[in-house]
Amino acid sequence: RLYLTAYHPEVYKSLGFLPSHFMNKVKIDKKYYKTMETDYSLSHEANAEVMSSLYDNYVSSCLEYRIRDIKSFELLLDRTRAFHQECVILMKDNQPSGYMIYEISNDNVDIAEIIYKREDIDAIVSCIVQSFKGKSINIIIDKEAHIEGKTSSHICMLSNKEDGHDH
Repeated sequence: RLYLTAYHPEVYKSLGFLPSHFMNKVKIDKKYYKTMETDYSLSHEANAEVMSSLYDNYVSSCLEYRIRDIKSFELLLDRTRAFHQECVILMKDNQPSGYMIYEISNDNVDIAEIIYKREDIDAIVSCIVQSFKGKSINIIIDKEAHIEGKTSSHICMLSNKEDGHDH
């Protein structure tokens, strides 16, 4: 079985790949978060070593995940720059706690990837909302995260064989 992490799933569906893993896409309801206190901030000092460590910690409780090493994070940072995206480190009490990759277009912020401490989701979303005032914010995030807003399903992986799971 072959799995793909596809940024444009429709391309691979036409080649016979089927959706196999899903995440939520949430249009954040900002009014719920804009006055909430948060001990988080965003740092633009992203680097592959920190991101790799945060990712490894995050996926340690996951059954299935993408295998990444420091080199893959170096390439990811190159990719974000090439596609005019930003990568920030989520800081809690001046310590790295997660990261997110996003892009801004017009009045929208689209968060394509976020690694975070699950128990801090409200404080993190509050930090994001307060950091991007006046912008609509969409986030692609795991199905376990509860974020106030309009939620839809998002394909995050495809497989060349049907497995009968809904991941």
